[in-house]
Amino acid sequence: MALSHEFVSTQNPQRSGAPIHIAFGVDARFAPAMGVTITSILVNNPHINIVFHVITGHIRPDDLHRLKSLAKWHAVELQLHIIDSQTLQALPDPTAFSLSYAVYNRLLIGNLLRGVAQRVLYLDSDIVCLGDISGLNDLDMGDAIAAVVTDASPTAAQHNAEIGSSQPASYFNSGVLYIDIARWNEHDITRKAIHLLTQSGRQFKFFDQDALNVILLGKTVLLDTKWNTLYWKLGSDHRIPAETVFLHYALDKPWYEWSPCFHDPSFKKYRDRSPWADCSMYDSSRDYPRTRKDKKTYARHLLKTGDILGASRWYLKYLATRKRPPS
Repeated sequence: MALSHEFVSTQNPQRSGAPIHIAFGVDARFAPAMGVTITSILVNNPHINIVFHVITGHIRPDDLHRLKSLAKWHAVELQLHIIDSQTLQALPDPTAFSLSYAVYNRLLIGNLLRGVAQRVLYLDSDIVCLGDISGLNDLDMGDAIAAVVTDASPTAAQHNAEIGSSQPASYFNSGVLYIDIARWNEHDITRKAIHLLTQSGRQFKFFDQDALNVILLGKTVLLDTKWNTLYWKLGSDHRIPAETVFLHYALDKPWYEWSPCFHDPSFKKYRDRSPWADCSMYDSSRDYPRTRKDKKTYARHLLKTGDILGASRWYLKYLATRKRPPS
């Protein structure tokens, strides 16, 4: 699956113990955000031996240079896995929902890291680390394939029923997955997920996250919510629980100017300490509001800034966007 592979490997006597392998699946668009995530992990875990794996179809040379510099500066290993993105084009198209085919890259972790790592922590690139991750090495997973954090949203039970799950409280957010590689491959999770997405005739609102929830039902162990604290659940005061390890901007992104969490202090802190502090993470040619909700939010943002014409234009786009039919 990997077309090429390169790595940055450095040694630092201050980093010790069994390595924690952390994987990301990104495209060029989200590479800077991933860089901020990696920076936050390194800042908060200066004594832990970490190996980063970046699974991507393409990354801009400038971002690759910054990633390599980051790894060398913090004396950690960074492995880059370049894949053929065309192999994922047969999967359901997620681009209409502000996503890219890179959301499926996490499905390839089991094959790519077979024989490389026993366990791998997969993270979305819209996350910042706020604490110590060393506890992962002591986690008892039993016979589970993955450790996950449940999504206790008001609609989770209903959505779980929609995808055919018999356990309403089991639905998890796949932005944080701690995977046992051997068990993942033994149960053929990658092939089963791809088959479910392409051959079953079923439509899934949340794409591979839904598919993994179906396939991994009864095969996961639950992690505390501190490992995947969702920003949109924090409440109006946005107070972050002190024990939070990973803060996840699962819906709104802190680099979008129309987002309620734009320039959130927790994100800005680590962006300013990253190699991406001097560059814009907003690509105006691609990162514009695409969903119905974002168009309405952006119209409100423009109205507050006094851009009445722009607000009117985006509100009309919001009105013209059909609500997504239930799956």
